Amino acid sequence: MKTMKALFVFLLLCVPSHRLRAESWPTHEQYVDSCVLIVLCRAEVKDNKVSYRILETWKGVYSPDLFYHKPPDGYLFTGTWHGNDSPKDGRESVFFFTAHNHPLWTKGLLLDHSTNFVISNGKLTYASTGNPGESRDYTVTEFRSAIQQLVRAEYAKKVKDQVNKAQGH
Repeated sequence: MKTMKALFVFLLLCVPSHRLRAESWPTHEQYVDSCVLIVLCRAEVKDNKVSYRILETWKGVYSPDLFYHKPPDGYLFTGTWHGNDSPKDGRESVFFFTAHNHPLWTKGLLLDHSTNFVISNGKLTYASTGNPGESRDYTVTEFRSAIQQLVRAEYAKKVKDQVNKAQGH
């Protein structure tokens, strides 16, 4: 038993402290790149049911047909986790959907958001800038602009790659 305790203490001391944090985030660029849909929404709570009205689409093309549980046009349904705790009527949030966090049985459809950042007083906090434990505050305008710039760069790269492929490069 003493050997096990000694081994545990040794391993604990060898693990860098930043690895012990609850969550490590990719850079803003990496995360946006992994998303298939990013939308700004406003919560609508009626009879204890929450739906989210799409206000703006920042990445991807919104369609109710993207979702396993098909919402009415202009809305989405999603869970109350990953930053979306205790939604309140009128609260605005940015929802991020990635392709890789959905079960196989959804057959390529989106089931839930990957994360969500709540807007408060015109600002939101991205979970990290790539350095564990470090967060970054944005105004909504700054955040939208940063995402749109990344989306444009991603699209330009895709076009360039397709042109090069067509030209045999």
